[in-house]
Amino acid sequence: MYQSLNLLKEQSLSQQSSEPTSPLPRSNAMPTASVSNTASPVESAFCYANEAIIITDAENRVAEVNPAFCELTGMTLGDVQGKTPEAFSILPLDDSRTTRLMREELQLRDRSKSQVSYRSHDGQFYPGMMSINRVRDEHGAIDHHVIVLADLSAIPAHARHLNREVYFDALTGLPNLQLLTQLIQESMQHAEAKQLPLAVCSLDIDFFKNIRAC
Repeated sequence: MYQSLNLLKEQSLSQQSSEPTSPLPRSNAMPTASVSNTASPVESAFCYANEAIIITDAENRVAEVNPAFCELTGMTLGDVQGKTPEAFSILPLDDSRTTRLMREELQLRDRSKSQVSYRSHDGQFYPGMMSINRVRDEHGAIDHHVIVLADLSAIPAHARHLNREVYFDALTGLPNLQLLTQLIQESMQHAEAKQLPLAVCSLDIDFFKNIRAC
């Protein structure tokens, strides 16, 4: 398996080998690799996946990475080969408890998923989602691991944008009735739980409809 992936890697990066090894930009674009006609669907998926894929051996040392990993981190196979993911700064977001839970889940189910932070080529850390699948041979022994790293850095901004569209008026930028109703309900629950008084002040603006129509 590793031999076929190495051959595919050489084919996919052949155009880059003659260029200066400047840091690769963080991009979601599809790799420009060319897959040979004899490549299997699995090899094609490895080459063209948008998410970074890392294949490690039984001891979790890197054996292969796909082009998306190089684009995301700016590191080549030579930079990480033989190292564990933690060695090149793919780290759990939380404390050692998260790491312990990941290892326990991996032992029980041969797979796990958790949020991590990874260091990109610019030296900055970004949030990611890492899934690990353990692959065993016909005798049940661990053969290798398949690790998929997805970039989460763009999701919070997108979520904030969607949240604003739901709760704010697009024309005026003011909170809409849905947000007002939610805030009143939350305030009522808080006042009831704390046994505190609650007052709601309503301001009526005459001819506001005419203002919106301008």
